[in-house]
Amino acid sequence: MIWGAFSANEKFDLAFVNTNMNSTDYQEVLENRLLQFFRDHRREQYVLQQDNARVHVGHRRFEQY
Repeated sequence: MIWGAFSANEKFDLAFVNTNMNSTDYQEVLENRLLQFFRDHRREQYVLQQDNARVHVGHRRFEQY
């Protein structure tokens, strides 16, 4: 699986995942790829869009994002 993200002013390096991703794996990718960006580019809010895949809507909560 390949994960990628972009914003109006920034694009992220692709993350290559060598496993069948579950919600825990997905949350780890977000933590490793997005949290530092959020810290470096403080704004009032961001919109995190996803496509409703099972790993995106798993039982773990993403409230900290």
